[in-house]
Amino acid sequence: MDKLKDKLKSVEAAEEEKTPTTSKAPSTSSSKKTKPNIVSRSVDPEIMGPAEPLVLQVELEGDADKVSMEIKGTGFQATYWLEKVSDAASQETWTKTIPAPTNPGVYRYYATAYLGSYQMSMPGVSGWSFLVE
Repeated sequence: MDKLKDKLKSVEAAEEEKTPTTSKAPSTSSSKKTKPNIVSRSVDPEIMGPAEPLVLQVELEGDADKVSMEIKGTGFQATYWLEKVSDAASQETWTKTIPAPTNPGVYRYYATAYLGSYQMSMPGVSGWSFLVE
């Protein structure tokens, strides 16, 4: 039995010598993402007729995986996912063109940027509105 144990140990030792060891080098990637900070949000035009084209735009510093804009008012509430259209060194621009709501009235809009589980919403709720005539 001892001879069998010794043989097993020598086989295991030989296998360890054959098995390469790997280790990960520390990441030196410069592509580390920074949390997004929304610097502006806008709609264009600010006054339009029902169902006319409405451009939603968000500009942010840092990086985002996705950006949304929520519109609320006059019995209407919807969230739109914007598309990244520019990615400068430290600033991103996200936009989407949608049809304006069909009911006349004042609508407020809110922007949120996401990076993984982190989310940042544009502060302030007054003054960020548009009018459907």
